[in-house]
Amino acid sequence: MKKIIAIIAALVVSVSAFAQNYQSAVGLKIGYDVALTYKTHVGSSNALDLGVNLSGLFGPNGLGVLVNGFYTWEKPLGAVSGLSWYAGPGAFVGLHIGDPLAFNASINAILGLEYKFAGAPVALSIDWTPGLNLTGIAFSWHGGGLGVKYTF
Repeated sequence: MKKIIAIIAALVVSVSAFAQNYQSAVGLKIGYDVALTYKTHVGSSNALDLGVNLSGLFGPNGLGVLVNGFYTWEKPLGAVSGLSWYAGPGAFVGLHIGDPLAFNASINAILGLEYKFAGAPVALSIDWTPGLNLTGIAFSWHGGGLGVKYTF
């Protein structure tokens, strides 16, 4: 019985140790905003996901420039090799350049899926980043998008 428990424990540790298939990535995310992103793993299943977002590119209300950061926990979805889900807390800070000029800050969450192609330095993701806007005290349902990343 002790051998079976030791084997199961070793399998669990080995699966969690290889939750990600790369160390870092740079990419582009398109959704409500357009963002340049950088992601780096800080543990076997944890990552920092940073970005610079341009909002309002397609609207008449001016341009927003936001910087964001998320700390994510990642877990593989066993049914599909290379597919994982991620979630975690984060924040946005930036300026809305329009009439009037406005400062923006929010506390956010992120929830998403990522697929890393085997044998290619490419990952695709889709996520959602709802949050609480601190400057207008309002809940925001929009945010997130579709991303493509170059992994290394």
